[in-house]
Amino acid sequence: MKKTFLYILIAGIGILSVSCEKLLETKPREAVNLDDAAKSKDAFTSTLVSIYNNMRVSSYYGRDFILQSELLGDNADIAATNSNRLVGESRNTRGSHFVLWATCYQNIFRCNYIFKFIDGVPGISFAESEQIKGESYFLRALNHFDLVRAYARPPLYMHDFELGVPIVLEANIDANDPAFPGFPERAKVADVYTQIVKDLDSAANKLSRAEGVTGVVGPFRASSLAAIALKSRVLLYQGDWAGAEAAATAALGKLPFNTPSVRINFVNDSATYVSKWGNLHPEIIFGTRFETYEALGTNSIQYLAYVSPVHNGYGDVIARTELLNAFYPQDIRRNPLIIAGNKGGQAVNWTQKWPGARAYRGGDDIMYIRVSELYLNRAEARARINGKDPNALADLNVIHTRAMLPALTNLEDNELIQAILRERRIELAFEGHRLFDLLRTGQQIIKGVTTIDNNDFKLVAPIPLAELDVNKKLVQNPLY
Repeated sequence: MKKTFLYILIAGIGILSVSCEKLLETKPREAVNLDDAAKSKDAFTSTLVSIYNNMRVSSYYGRDFILQSELLGDNADIAATNSNRLVGESRNTRGSHFVLWATCYQNIFRCNYIFKFIDGVPGISFAESEQIKGESYFLRALNHFDLVRAYARPPLYMHDFELGVPIVLEANIDANDPAFPGFPERAKVADVYTQIVKDLDSAANKLSRAEGVTGVVGPFRASSLAAIALKSRVLLYQGDWAGAEAAATAALGKLPFNTPSVRINFVNDSATYVSKWGNLHPEIIFGTRFETYEALGTNSIQYLAYVSPVHNGYGDVIARTELLNAFYPQDIRRNPLIIAGNKGGQAVNWTQKWPGARAYRGGDDIMYIRVSELYLNRAEARARINGKDPNALADLNVIHTRAMLPALTNLEDNELIQAILRERRIELAFEGHRLFDLLRTGQQIIKGVTTIDNNDFKLVAPIPLAELDVNKKLVQNPLY
């Protein structure tokens, strides 16, 4: 192809001048040339897989996005002796935050490119087309969701600032093209969430029809189960309690869910629950698996969050005292899923959710969505609809008793809701939920003697300056 330079709309926001050949290279699990993508099934499949690959880089789900949420919140800290990674996040320093903007909008652009060109491509069956489109709808939804969580306030606690992120649904790549839609403004938070739910519904519908034919059913690719499960979380953030309950119930109703890698189901057996972290945990609904040549090594989440006796590690990210104090006595999620260690003479506690379970450094699976969250989503939604609903307490106890703890009893209304939020903190610790759960429920962040108000500007990431320089329609977040 000729080496002309196109202005590629990375977010519909900022334009990045790159050659087509460098934007998407034709490599398995990585990328594909844009011109080729409109010609062959293999190229479309490679384009789709390139999105998954782009989501597991160390700045996104491969490490930082998960750990930053725990550090910006009140679950995790950085050890005194450290590799100088994510220190600012642990201190809530101005500007130390998520860096997702370009990555997520690259992924969204690729999804939109698939939608624009896939119809009519020779060699793609209807089921294969529906599969690729369904996965693309899911990935576009997830990337918009992560953007609006990182760069905007949650729907129920916007603190008088309702701007979300730009919704990008087009794949016009040439700024000189008369059809180029121009740079978009930041949409309102409510509108972004509406689009996310719409995309998840499209994903679930298409994937539910295609999966039985194509045999592509996750957990390391999007599935109808993953789309419905993520929808339950999105609706919970919105405060659509009935919708969140219905989505969680629908997702749980699809279990067990068979995939080529693992039979997805709730793990009631405590020993299995503890032992399978990092390597095909049966609860994984959607996540990442690293082959030997793909593992992030010293840039992996395992290396930063633990000093493995086999694979070594920095072990910088440690549990805060506030998290340790939240556990119930004899809780198996406290021991053995958090273990004591020593780093530079400091007594520390490390998570065992990435324990170095596979044979190579940084090879542990990372779960983005798993089954236990569905019970917690549904429990919270039911409790907020009716604080006396016995089914809310029953859902809570599914998770609580699995940890070898006696069932909770006689909880209603706010006491029940607080117990559910406490359980969520414990169960999902170090999985990237904490900051967002604090923000969406209006809670303060308490770190020792420091209290950070829910409306503190530093809890929301700044819009990148490079984007503001190019797109004059963008509005920066307050106080940046």
